[in-house]
Amino acid sequence: MAKIKVHEKIAMLFKYYGISFSRYLATRLVPISSVMFFLVFFLIPHVFPLINELRITRYILYMIPFYVTIALFLYPISQAMKKRREIEERLHLAVTKMAVMAAAGIPREEIIRSIATDPTYGEISEIFNKVLVLVDKWKISLARSLRLIAEEVISDGLRDFMRRLASAIEVGENLSEFLGKEQKVMLVEYETRYRTSLELANILREIYVSTLVSTMFLLSFLVILPVLTGADPLVFLFSGISAYAIVEGVIYYLLRIVLPEETLYGKPKHIAYEFDRLLTRFYLPITTVMSFVLGTLFYFLVPAGLFVQYWPLFISTSLLPFSIVGVLIYKDEKRVRDRDKNYEVYIRVLGAAAIASTEGLTGAVERVLSHDFGELTPLIRNLYKRLRTRINKVMSWEYFMDESGSWLIQTFTRMFVDSVNLGGNPDLVSRLITDSISRILSLRTERQSLVSNITGILYGLAIGVAMSMAVLVQMMAMLNKTMSQVTLAGLPIQIPIFAVSYDLSITSFLVVSVIAVHAAFSGLMLRDLSGGHRYSPLLHLVVIFWVAAAVYTIMQNVMSIVLGI
Repeated sequence: MAKIKVHEKIAMLFKYYGISFSRYLATRLVPISSVMFFLVFFLIPHVFPLINELRITRYILYMIPFYVTIALFLYPISQAMKKRREIEERLHLAVTKMAVMAAAGIPREEIIRSIATDPTYGEISEIFNKVLVLVDKWKISLARSLRLIAEEVISDGLRDFMRRLASAIEVGENLSEFLGKEQKVMLVEYETRYRTSLELANILREIYVSTLVSTMFLLSFLVILPVLTGADPLVFLFSGISAYAIVEGVIYYLLRIVLPEETLYGKPKHIAYEFDRLLTRFYLPITTVMSFVLGTLFYFLVPAGLFVQYWPLFISTSLLPFSIVGVLIYKDEKRVRDRDKNYEVYIRVLGAAAIASTEGLTGAVERVLSHDFGELTPLIRNLYKRLRTRINKVMSWEYFMDESGSWLIQTFTRMFVDSVNLGGNPDLVSRLITDSISRILSLRTERQSLVSNITGILYGLAIGVAMSMAVLVQMMAMLNKTMSQVTLAGLPIQIPIFAVSYDLSITSFLVVSVIAVHAAFSGLMLRDLSGGHRYSPLLHLVVIFWVAAAVYTIMQNVMSIVLGI
């Protein structure tokens, strides 16, 4: 019975991806896998017989068809699961908008249509659009359409909500009261799911630290192993570094799966966000030129011997101009977060002021100008100036949303303005919206504390990795010196000892690549954790790489003096 359930679940995931499992098997999985097995096991060894003599290369090559087959099987499942996650993370927003519009007295079909036509809600919009197709083209009642489409929905939360909504419509329950209750339930479920995800990220952090320490120990052991086996040291070292990179990649991938969606910046529709415009047209080109010039000067002006000895420090220093961009992005993120924090108060005050104003939202905006809303205040002044021109009030609000650069402001301002313009009570609408905003900001605060914790850990690990790598290189140098001076013949040694030679130039390049890999994944992890700007990894990537390179260089010199190399 359990096997049948698993089979049905897999079939449902493939169907949700857009193709039946049997069809996917016949048209994609089997043909592509068969071609890969034929190429790897028959054609390539026949055309390049040298591969049969390269043991490690041959084994890696033989694993490719198995990896491709597994990836082909898992890809549709992962895409379906991604859609389910998107639904669950945006469901509370969709229900909030529905509750706000119901409070404005909007007909239920139009409420569904507003969700179906808004790309903000992603997969939820697609599902509600299918409901409208049944209602508009097939003339099926809204309640029955909701029940029919709910059977195909992959998310349990959305499926249950659609069924409850259908029941509420059938029995004639007050839609505003029903959606108000649903909003509160959805917010509680969202909070619970969000906090559970943060706890899982905390657990993953502990796993990451312990795994990284174990990998460092493995690399230390692999340095000694060639002396005992006589094998090529570079093969062992490359294998260890590959294992390290895989560990970093797997932890990063798991972190992305575990973490709930977090978007700080929105997508402007009409005007470009001012900071992004400056970033792409001025800051990034200038810092790229500065970095290139600095690297060129180091290469041509620094003596060759000194450059070869301290090249990791010179390379990391030449990348430091990019940290200027990182600092500017960090400051802009703080400004956007300040706007988000003040926006909750602003929208509440605006809703209350709109009740007492005879000029609607324009008069309400004028009333709130006397208050200080931090980084949001200049944007409110610009909004009021545009509204007073009376050219296009809708576009005035759109420009306000685009200028803010904030996803939260864009999402909830559109809800507020649409509902009020359709006749909703501004005070009631603002209270419904601020309930969601306050919960989101509270969760963001918890998330930022986790980001601060993990940032310190990643920087500490970078220093530890740099010190370990420096010790490894010096151990290899010591072994080279020892093997060149000791004659093993005739000594009463009970274990096999082989004279090996370590290529320190290649080795130093490989171990510094470990530092670079850690810096890159650290930047990406912190970007995904904070939900910040797409270029925000630059700051941590460059600073971590520079700090680790400096520690690596200092530790190398210290170990060289201690070991007398």
